[in-house]
Amino acid sequence: MSTMFVADQKISFDSLRNLDADDVRTQEIDENGNILLTDGKSCLWVYQATTDWPVAFERCGKNDPAMIISAIEKVLNVCLISEYEEEFEKLRKMGSAGTDRLTVV
Repeated sequence: MSTMFVADQKISFDSLRNLDADDVRTQEIDENGNILLTDGKSCLWVYQATTDWPVAFERCGKNDPAMIISAIEKVLNVCLISEYEEEFEKLRKMGSAGTDRLTVV
Protein backbone atom coordinates (compact mmCIF):
# COMPACT_ATOMS: atom_id res chain seq x y z
CA MET A 1 0.00 0.00 0.00
CA SER A 2 1.28 3.45 -0.85
CA THR A 3 0.22 7.03 -0.22
CA MET A 4 0.94 9.99 -2.50
CA PHE A 5 1.58 13.53 -1.22
CA VAL A 6 1.94 16.94 -2.86
CA ALA A 7 3.01 20.25 -1.32
CA ASP A 8 0.70 23.20 -0.83
CA GLN A 9 3.24 25.39 -2.64
CA LYS A 10 5.41 24.95 -5.68
CA ILE A 11 8.76 23.51 -4.60
CA SER A 12 12.03 22.91 -6.37
CA PHE A 13 12.93 19.28 -6.91
CA ASP A 14 16.60 20.29 -6.67
CA SER A 15 16.05 21.56 -3.12
CA LEU A 16 15.51 17.92 -2.11
CA ARG A 17 18.52 16.39 -3.88
CA ASN A 18 20.85 16.95 -0.94
CA LEU A 19 18.40 17.21 1.93
CA ASP A 20 20.14 16.71 5.25
CA ALA A 21 17.95 17.88 8.14
CA ASP A 22 16.76 16.36 11.41
CA ASP A 23 18.43 13.00 10.63
CA VAL A 24 16.73 12.90 7.21
CA ARG A 25 18.98 12.51 4.21
CA THR A 26 19.01 11.55 0.55
CA GLN A 27 19.77 7.85 0.35
CA GLU A 28 19.79 7.33 -3.39
CA ILE A 29 18.82 8.73 -6.74
CA ASP A 30 17.37 6.18 -9.16
CA GLU A 31 17.99 5.83 -12.90
CA ASN A 32 15.16 8.29 -13.61
CA GLY A 33 16.61 10.90 -11.27
CA ASN A 34 13.99 10.37 -8.55
CA ILE A 35 15.12 10.61 -4.92
CA LEU A 36 14.70 8.30 -1.95
CA LEU A 37 14.77 10.15 1.38
CA THR A 38 15.32 8.24 4.61
CA ASP A 39 15.53 8.78 8.35
CA GLY A 40 17.33 5.46 8.80
CA LYS A 41 14.11 3.53 9.49
CA SER A 42 11.56 4.73 6.97
CA CYS A 43 11.71 6.19 3.48
CA LEU A 44 9.83 8.48 1.12
CA TRP A 45 10.24 8.65 -2.65
CA VAL A 46 10.35 12.08 -4.31
CA TYR A 47 9.38 12.29 -7.99
CA GLN A 48 10.26 15.08 -10.38
CA ALA A 49 7.48 17.31 -11.70
CA THR A 50 5.87 16.33 -15.00
CA THR A 51 3.23 17.99 -17.17
CA ASP A 52 0.57 16.15 -15.14
CA TRP A 53 2.07 16.31 -11.65
CA PRO A 54 4.01 18.76 -9.47
CA VAL A 55 6.93 17.41 -7.42
CA ALA A 56 5.29 14.43 -5.69
CA PHE A 57 6.09 12.21 -2.73
CA GLU A 58 5.20 8.55 -2.20
CA ARG A 59 5.14 6.47 0.95
CA CYS A 60 5.49 2.81 0.01
CA GLY A 61 4.68 -0.15 2.17
CA LYS A 62 3.98 0.10 5.87
CA ASN A 63 6.88 2.39 6.77
CA ASP A 64 6.11 5.61 8.68
CA PRO A 65 7.71 8.66 7.01
CA ALA A 66 6.29 11.17 9.53
CA MET A 67 9.78 12.34 10.54
CA ILE A 68 10.78 12.76 6.88
CA ILE A 69 7.61 14.70 6.07
CA SER A 70 8.16 16.93 9.10
CA ALA A 71 11.74 17.70 7.99
CA ILE A 72 10.59 18.56 4.45
CA GLU A 73 7.84 20.81 5.77
CA LYS A 74 10.25 22.56 8.13
CA VAL A 75 13.09 23.08 5.64
CA LEU A 76 10.90 24.13 2.69
CA ASN A 77 8.16 25.88 4.70
CA VAL A 78 5.39 23.86 3.05
CA CYS A 79 2.67 21.47 4.11
CA LEU A 80 2.47 18.04 2.45
CA ILE A 81 -1.08 16.99 1.64
CA SER A 82 -1.93 13.30 1.29
CA GLU A 83 -4.13 11.83 -1.41
CA TYR A 84 -6.73 11.13 1.28
CA GLU A 85 -7.25 14.82 1.98
CA GLU A 86 -9.94 16.74 0.15
CA GLU A 87 -7.66 19.37 -1.43
CA PHE A 88 -5.11 16.87 -2.81
CA GLU A 89 -6.45 16.58 -6.37
CA LYS A 90 -6.88 20.33 -6.78
CA LEU A 91 -3.34 20.96 -5.51
CA ARG A 92 -2.00 18.27 -7.82
CA LYS A 93 -3.64 19.84 -10.87
CA MET A 94 -2.68 23.39 -9.90
CA GLY A 95 0.88 22.37 -9.10
CA SER A 96 1.37 20.75 -12.47
CA ALA A 97 0.47 24.08 -14.07
CA GLY A 98 3.50 25.64 -12.36
CA THR A 99 1.83 28.13 -10.04
CA ASP A 100 4.02 29.59 -7.30
CA ARG A 101 1.46 29.53 -4.49
CA LEU A 102 -1.27 26.94 -4.47
CA THR A 103 -4.49 28.05 -2.86
CA VAL A 104 -7.44 25.72 -2.49
CA VAL A 105 -10.82 27.47 -2.72
